[in-house]
Amino acid sequence: MCVCVYVCEAAAKVGNSRALFEDVKKLTGQKRAEITKIQDKDKVMHTKQKEIVEIFSNYFDKLLNVKNTIKDDLVKKIKERIILLPCSYSYGLRRNVCAAY
Repeated sequence: MCVCVYVCEAAAKVGNSRALFEDVKKLTGQKRAEITKIQDKDKVMHTKQKEIVEIFSNYFDKLLNVKNTIKDDLVKKIKERIILLPCSYSYGLRRNVCAAY
């Protein structure tokens, strides 16, 4: 067995997870996962780096930039109703402290 394996086992036995992970990192090397191909929304496979970046960019743009659909009149009704609730009923509290504020 390699000496590194004994070092990893010793770190694991004493609960030194930092040393354990550092040793495992040394043993396995500094490898990063690399995306080499990706399917677009039309199920077409792309392998060029520029195309992959463009597909990810479009995907996250659509995912994260959603138009807000809050109805202002509904929010106003909810706020009015919270204020009108007796304090002891707000959020199920059984105290005289009003939780609406």
